[in-house]
Amino acid sequence: MSEAIQHALVAENYQLTVDLLESHSMEMIMQGNVKTVNGWVQAIPAKWRFKNTRINLAFAWMHLLRGAYTEASPYLEQLHATLDDTQEGIQLREGPSSLWGEWLVMQSLVLYMQGKLAECEAMATQALGLTPRRDSRVRSLAYYVQASVCRITEDYPRAAELFQKSIQHARAAENIVAEMMSTTSLAEMALEHGQLHLAFEIASQAVDQTERSGVLPPISAVVYATLGDVYYQWYQIDEARHHLLRVLHLSTLGGSNTVTIFCRVLLSRLFQIEGDLDAATHEIQEAVDLVPVDAPEYIWQEAVVQQVRIHLARNQPAAAEMALQGQGFSFDTRSSILDLPSNHSVPASSRERIPYSLGMLYNSSLRILLYQTRARNDPTRLLSGIELANGLIARASKGKQLLVALEALLLRAQMYAALGDSHASQADYVTALEMGEPEGFISVFVELGKPIAEALAEMIKTSQPGTVQAGYIQCILAAFSRSYPPGDERPAPVPAARTKSMALIDPLTNRELAVLRLMAEGLKYKEIAARLFISENTVRFHVKAIYGKLTVNNRMQAVGRARQLLIL
Repeated sequence: MSEAIQHALVAENYQLTVDLLESHSMEMIMQGNVKTVNGWVQAIPAKWRFKNTRINLAFAWMHLLRGAYTEASPYLEQLHATLDDTQEGIQLREGPSSLWGEWLVMQSLVLYMQGKLAECEAMATQALGLTPRRDSRVRSLAYYVQASVCRITEDYPRAAELFQKSIQHARAAENIVAEMMSTTSLAEMALEHGQLHLAFEIASQAVDQTERSGVLPPISAVVYATLGDVYYQWYQIDEARHHLLRVLHLSTLGGSNTVTIFCRVLLSRLFQIEGDLDAATHEIQEAVDLVPVDAPEYIWQEAVVQQVRIHLARNQPAAAEMALQGQGFSFDTRSSILDLPSNHSVPASSRERIPYSLGMLYNSSLRILLYQTRARNDPTRLLSGIELANGLIARASKGKQLLVALEALLLRAQMYAALGDSHASQADYVTALEMGEPEGFISVFVELGKPIAEALAEMIKTSQPGTVQAGYIQCILAAFSRSYPPGDERPAPVPAARTKSMALIDPLTNRELAVLRLMAEGLKYKEIAARLFISENTVRFHVKAIYGKLTVNNRMQAVGRARQLLIL
């Protein structure tokens, strides 16, 4: 079909081109091939682009999925005019209509990106009321919009329920766009709440399912991105890089700016944690250059957070401050967590909480404050910084934004240390370790550099890690030894404790241990499945997780590594 459309364009047979696009472009767009379809659209004279209802529908979706909401508007307006003025439109309004429902869903997406959440939710609900129950494709998209609103307003149980509905309807309609976006949103919610294992399970199952299908549609980039983020949090850098490079390829192929931006931000963090500031700077600049002016707040916020980190790593505090000032922050007056910057729209239901990306912006302001304190050797402003951190930690904890709270705790611990309050500093480090240990967070500690490494090494020496296993601290220190910011001295190595499986950043689950033991006995997947009363696909899922945690590529290596770590 691609060749047929290309030949029709070369022949300047636009009637045939439009006919072919009407029949096939929606299917291609819903696979995420928006870049290809956009190229064809640009080659068609403007007068042919608004030829009929289905074409307007497809082209509007194409731009929405690219994140080009302004470019989608003419097609949405033309579609609305057709539905509003024609006999076809009048008939459609008199009863259930998939076309009207779909138009409402698209309009609700535009409202969502504009931050008009109440209007967005109302329109998505109206879309569900108009769309026939048999039309699972449109209903899956409407449920996705409703769930996204619940996620923003922090009604997480309702958001999870609606994302699941979206996935069920998407699978019934083979709507891979809605399925992937809803699956990714579930995984992202888990990740932001610090549930790395749940995020990994959701994302990796989606990836396995996609890869088993033999087709890798561009829209699958979204779930690979989340999986790459989980690996990054576990400091499994090679796995993270592998997934992010795949994301970059798929998102570029599909033309999704939003996914490409997120991928480049995370690649910048990856390069920075490895000490390659030039590559990290290049990636964040590429990301910022891609962000459209009318992009949703959270996209700008994630990019600015990484800009601040890069500027501070390059000893450019003025540039770091300027980046945050663009988001409404001021460093001339005392900051307060109770008074959010005026240009951030925080739902009334979230006044006692804080959204993830905004919370990370506040952490960035604490980073700048710490930098200024060290550079000027003047701790006087740290008291206001601690007050800011107190409110931030309280809000993040109430909203279960574990990543925000964890980073804020580590920043506050450094502030207490700078003020000479070693007891409060030690308490914050212990709390942060207790929060991070169950899910195996590593990179959030390493990102904050030398002071964290020194504090953790001292805790090991003085045997004061609280209830935290020494093995977890050793894993963090081992990551520091492999990755350290340029110009910093590495902390003195600490002798490794002889604890079973302590060298594993992410310990094996009981089920994975059972599978590993049967692998060591030489059983095949089918035999392991029968012994454990599970399916062969589930065995493959566990084996893949085992290989990832042990950083090996085959059965022999896995068994050998497990014996080396005294797991077997």
